[in-house]
Amino acid sequence: MKTIIFILACLVVTIKTVAQDSTFYQNVEWSPDGKKLCTETMTREGNGINFQSYIINLDGNVIERKIANTVFPSWSPDGKHVAYSKITGIKNGSDIWMMNVATGDTAQLTNVPSRNTGVSFSPDGKKICFSSDRDGRPNVYAMNINGNGLEKITTDTFRYLNPVW
Repeated sequence: MKTIIFILACLVVTIKTVAQDSTFYQNVEWSPDGKKLCTETMTREGNGINFQSYIINLDGNVIERKIANTVFPSWSPDGKHVAYSKITGIKNGSDIWMMNVATGDTAQLTNVPSRNTGVSFSPDGKKICFSSDRDGRPNVYAMNINGNGLEKITTDTFRYLNPVW
C-alpha cells in the first residue's frame, strides 16, 4: 500500500514538472509517522541540472513544501524537522540547513566554503552526521542539531559520503 501511495505522490510531482526535460527522484525518506515523504529531485533543463527537495503529504497527495537548491533531505526522529544540504554559489559547495516542517522556518547549521552533505539524524534526534570536504577529502562529521559541537569522526584518506547512524 505504501508503495502505491509513493508512486502516486511521485506522479503528483511529475505532473507539476511536465514541461521540463526530465526529472529523477532520489533519496526518498518516509516521515516517522508514515504520513509524509521527503525526497530530492534532479531535473535536467536544457544543459543545466537543478536540484529541489519536497515534503509531500500522502494523506492529500499534496506538496507541502518545496525547498529550492537542496539535496539529501532527512527526517528528524520526531518528524518535526527536515535537515538537508543546500547548494551554495561556490563550485560544488553546499551547507547543512534545518527546516521546521510545520512553520517552514529554517536555520543554517554550517557556513564553510566546502561540500557539506548527506545528512542523517542520530536515533535520539540530538545530533546529525554528514560528510564534508572542508579539510580536502570527504570525512564524516557530527554536530548538535543547533550547529554547535562540531566533531570530526573520521580522519583517514578514504572518501566518506552520505553517512547514516
